[in-house]
Amino acid sequence: MSDIIDIPHIELMAHVGLSEAERAAPQPIRIGVRLLLKVDRGLHDNIRGTFDYSLLDQVIPAALEPAPKLLETVAERITIGILDVAECSRIESIEISVTKCRPPISLVSDGVIVTLVTPISGGAVATQR
Repeated sequence: MSDIIDIPHIELMAHVGLSEAERAAPQPIRIGVRLLLKVDRGLHDNIRGTFDYSLLDQVIPAALEPAPKLLETVAERITIGILDVAECSRIESIEISVTKCRPPISLVSDGVIVTLVTPISGGAVATQR
């Protein structure tokens, strides 16, 4: 049985977009992080038995440099960042959603969301990706 850590609304301003003009000014984006993992039920109030989500304070800003063109790039960089800094033996999958709140599309009113789901096998990215 898997447990879930869900951080659905990390809001920040970022330089992201296909054109240089779109990347020139920061724009609002929303990031969601969802981890399926096995939490150590006998962890006795110790962070080592789960995922330290304060690591996102370093992973997310790093994922936005240099300024990416694609939301998929942001999601992939965050996934890689989590794998680089976290104890991954308990993580079964990482799901990262990135929302461009004001995309340059006149027909879209609630933003554009890209979600990447990365299965983890034995502490490493599963080979099926």
